[in-house]
Amino acid sequence: MRLAYLFGAVLFAGSVWLGACAPNYVGNIHCDGSGRHCTCDNVPSCVYDCAGGGCDVDCHNIDTCDLGCGDGCAWQCHDADVCAGSCGAGCSMDCHNTDTCDLECGTGCNVDCHDAASCSVRMISGDVHCHNNSSCDIQCILPNGGTAPADNYKKDRWRC
Repeated sequence: MRLAYLFGAVLFAGSVWLGACAPNYVGNIHCDGSGRHCTCDNVPSCVYDCAGGGCDVDCHNIDTCDLGCGDGCAWQCHDADVCAGSCGAGCSMDCHNTDTCDLECGTGCNVDCHDAASCSVRMISGDVHCHNNSSCDIQCILPNGGTAPADNYKKDRWRC
């Protein structure tokens, strides 16, 4: 009994230590030894949530990908039917070669959305490069929780 308790405690401590990258996921997720760079690929769908800061997540060759990450992360989804995702502050998101990109981010985000049938981005502040898409819907999230159209300050560029 004590051995089982000790084993459980070791597993819990290990999961806390390694949990920076993959605390909650469904799909074929692979993380490197540091637990910071993770990939989900070649499966029908992937749901992935990396709440820790500084994660680097790549989802590709997939039907549906739903990625979430915290502050300061790099998020990439490509060669998919649907890419949906969210990130916190200071993150970088790249969505391309998809039917649908549906993205949400916090403050200071940098989004590149291209070669998609539709690109939808909701952000508190940041910059979006939306190009080679059938449609771009870029919205700013207001303090009251509502949204307003982003400023299309030059060709294919929006900001809040």
